[in-house]
Amino acid sequence: MPKEHTRSGGIARLLQVLHPPENITLIGLSVMIGCVSGLGVYLFHLLIEQTHWFIFEWSSEVFGETERIAITLLAPAVGGLLAGSLVWLFSRHDHNHGTAAVMESVALRSGHIDAIPLLAKILAAGLLIGSGGSAGPEDPTVQVGAVAGASVGLRLRRSAERVTTLLTSGVAGAIAAAFNAPIAGVFFALEVIAGNFSTTLFAPVVLAAVVASIIGRALLSPETTFASPVYTLVNPLVETPLYVLLGLLAAVVGVLFIRSVFMSQSLFERLHLPMPLSAGLGGLMVGLLALYQPDILGVGYEISNQILHNSGPIGLTLIIVLIAKIIATSITLGSSHVGGAFAPALVIGGMMGSLFGQMVNWLLPFDVAPAAAYALVGMGATLTAVVRAPITSVLLLFEVTGDYEIILAIMASVAASHLLAQWLHPESIYTERLVRKGIQLRFGRDVNILELVTVGEAMTPDFRIVPHTMNLAQLGALFDHTRHHGVPVVDQEGLLFGVVTLSDLQHATEAKLPLDTPVAQIATRDLVVAYPDQSLNAALSQLALADVGRLPVVDRDQPRRLLGVLRRNDIVKAYRRGAMRRSEIDHRLQQMRLGSHSNNQVLEVTIPDDGFCAGRLLRDLRLPNETIITSIRRQGRSIIPRGDTVLYGGDQLIILTRAEEATQVETHLLEGESAEGETTDSRLRYYELVVPQDAPAVGQVVADLPLPQDLLIVTLKRDGELQAVHGETRLSAGDELILLGRQNDFEEAQLCFVAKGGGGATEQPS
Repeated sequence: MPKEHTRSGGIARLLQVLHPPENITLIGLSVMIGCVSGLGVYLFHLLIEQTHWFIFEWSSEVFGETERIAITLLAPAVGGLLAGSLVWLFSRHDHNHGTAAVMESVALRSGHIDAIPLLAKILAAGLLIGSGGSAGPEDPTVQVGAVAGASVGLRLRRSAERVTTLLTSGVAGAIAAAFNAPIAGVFFALEVIAGNFSTTLFAPVVLAAVVASIIGRALLSPETTFASPVYTLVNPLVETPLYVLLGLLAAVVGVLFIRSVFMSQSLFERLHLPMPLSAGLGGLMVGLLALYQPDILGVGYEISNQILHNSGPIGLTLIIVLIAKIIATSITLGSSHVGGAFAPALVIGGMMGSLFGQMVNWLLPFDVAPAAAYALVGMGATLTAVVRAPITSVLLLFEVTGDYEIILAIMASVAASHLLAQWLHPESIYTERLVRKGIQLRFGRDVNILELVTVGEAMTPDFRIVPHTMNLAQLGALFDHTRHHGVPVVDQEGLLFGVVTLSDLQHATEAKLPLDTPVAQIATRDLVVAYPDQSLNAALSQLALADVGRLPVVDRDQPRRLLGVLRRNDIVKAYRRGAMRRSEIDHRLQQMRLGSHSNNQVLEVTIPDDGFCAGRLLRDLRLPNETIITSIRRQGRSIIPRGDTVLYGGDQLIILTRAEEATQVETHLLEGESAEGETTDSRLRYYELVVPQDAPAVGQVVADLPLPQDLLIVTLKRDGELQAVHGETRLSAGDELILLGRQNDFEEAQLCFVAKGGGGATEQPS
């Protein structure tokens, strides 16, 4: 029997024999996926409940007060350590996270998902949340449904479109079972995961959600997640504007929460700790917070239900709990990379809405709804600001509360929140993760070509500048000589002072200013600037809105450090580059989509700093013939791989290979082939360095340098241009060299390039 028939299993063979109509097959598979999703969600919640019971409830009966305090402090740390260990053991090379990973899979890989890393993260999330980690269960829940749907589709060898449909159905079923909200589950899957409301998706998604919801009610609880009394608009004319104002406030809180999560993630990444230690440290920090505010532990549904019944904390106490919850959730998500932000957004929104309602009831002299009603509306508005799924937010609150009376207030608040949040921060917490990986998802339309090229790539790095002390006569001569219409102005330290244009000079002439007037007096100081990591599309919008012909490009961290100038003709030239890149990306995405067919698998591998491949050319790798490296992500930008591309530590490789060769490919990239018998010191590698200002090599010819015999200077780049290297080539400060040799030879050669002040040449990725 052929191998692929054996792997696809008995169901696939049965379908091949019976050959039922496609619609009947899809209905049957949707029901199956709904069952699997519902059961998977039940097992996941059982893991959370049993872990929580063992750590907090059973231990409280066995141990005394002192031990219980120690448990509150250490339980999140131990849970983080265990969760981090699972991720490190089974998913260390998979940098995808939660719902964002599923969205990426649907958009780029036709639903192909590597189940083992995701299952490891699901198990890790259960242990983390059960031990007190401040995270939500919905991201792992989405992964449960995605694994169920994608696994069925891939196992039965369905088409790419069908795999995506089944994955979306699995997500809908998982959300429906988790929240006992089938309608919200359907719209979450369509709104967030699929990104469209196609009629071909609707029927199977609804079926899976209904079946999973029935199983969830039978195994988990027939009750909804939140129990809320019925609230109404007491004074519609007065309260409707208040609910809109609450939505605007929720947008601000939601955006701050998103930024807090990613700031925490960046801080933990800078520590360069192994995942177990990072997650354990984050858990310890959460435990310290919990000693003072135990309400922050876990998801937070208990305090939300208290608030919805007007029995929760009030005033200053609630403000402290709200701030502590945001900090704890940011630490948990930033340190462990497991768990979700969906449920914490609801909890945070409930606390914020309750505070708003308390203030309204205290300030206004007439009757309005109780604070709990504002808490309910705040939950939906904040959820919208965080995940950008307004339809899901409205329907979820309607389903989990069963409260139709206040739906108008929820809709008004959610709409206001969505509009302001989009303006404050264009990305949701899910798409922000993808953008940081260089993935721009634009559902329903093509990606603008100018979004594929950054300002840093298109700007002019070698540009004319003028000092702020230059006089008008000198400026006029400069414009006549260069034919420029505007130039940046710098101060005595070389930092950006402003911009002066030909129009500024003409206005000064009309005003009869003396020719010895310094440029500083007429330069524009209130500048619109661009950043090198911005897309050209965003920069073009800035040029149009400001009605200027050029933008200074500055460092985000040092806003007065001038890096280049972006002119309109730079954008025109870059458009052709973007069109070529779009063509290459489309071709490579087609290659990646092959991972959902036949016997292919998509790998994501990060090259360690001291790994076997660091410093090697792609063409020197001994990969199987049918293995394709589709893209390389380096320092926040994408590189189209070619044979002469040098790999560096930290490079993220997206690889398409046969499933049976995946382990071999990953082992080779990370560890090399043991048969080669090479050691780190003995193998040839490429090294890149920049010659420091006062290095001994400056001014010397290559032939006179005391370089090891086996070390070769391969290329020399000076002022952005490659130059031929020969024995009479004289080195200058700032020269960029690529050397080929062994590690010990390179270390010896560095003595020629050590600055006299003690600073050495640094090895840098190109």
